[in-house]
Amino acid sequence: MPLYQFEAERENLDRWAENKGADGIQAYWHETNRLSIDGKPTGIGD
Repeated sequence: MPLYQFEAERENLDRWAENKGADGIQAYWHETNRLSIDGKPTGIGD
């Protein structure tokens, strides 16, 4: 099993979310998360 050492926080997701804004994140969820990986409805956007 490899051992890993912490180097720094990853900031990409935080930056992406800040750029999208609350409305943009909501729209992203509606566009990409309507179905689960097995094709079942998630209830997002209903």
